[in-house]
Amino acid sequence: LTRRLTWLDRNPDIFYVLKSEGQVVGYAAMLPLKQEKVERSLSGEEYAQEINAEEMEEFVPGKPLYIYLMAAGITPRASHYEKRSYGARLIGGMFKGILDLGKRGIVIDTLAARSDTPDGIRLLKNGFTEIPTNTYARNFIIRVKESGMPFIQPYKRALEDSGYKLPE
Repeated sequence: LTRRLTWLDRNPDIFYVLKSEGQVVGYAAMLPLKQEKVERSLSGEEYAQEINAEEMEEFVPGKPLYIYLMAAGITPRASHYEKRSYGARLIGGMFKGILDLGKRGIVIDTLAARSDTPDGIRLLKNGFTEIPTNTYARNFIIRVKESGMPFIQPYKRALEDSGYKLPE
């Protein structure tokens, strides 16, 4: 917990929390990291939860970033229906957060994630490209410039409207 609080001090825009009736029912974390750090996390050489705050990038307009989707979770107390509903709302909130980054001129080069759970893999397969891995977890990425995914298009427009562009 202490480590994650230092992350929050460094960059308050990395955590997304979903509440229902005043109770936290879900959360997600998007860490802006250097490309090499993302690659080491995907390869299993390093664990994202062990990242020091100083290794985390800040959201600076015009600076290309690599976003590692480190975690997403829904309370285990939720019913199957609630998990689906909460999950959809959480992902929708993350997409809104990504859109807001575009409006602020924050350039996202790549979104990356990994999962070893059936729910996580199913979720990532809907929009991310699976890439090879040598670990127990499956790796997924979105190269934003190349992506034609519907949820990425509003981000691209917002980024352009902010006066910034994706790197060539």
